[in-house]
Amino acid sequence: MLKNKCNHHEILKVLGKSGHGNKVLIADGNYPIMTNAY
Repeated sequence: MLKNKCNHHEILKVLGKSGHGNKVLIADGNYPIMTNAY
């Protein structure tokens, strides 16, 4: 559990609901939503 004053409650809620084997991507606004890879 991360314990500092910079935690956002919605991010912590999503991380808490994710299970083993789930993937979580944390990226900035420049991360491409769509790619040409299929």
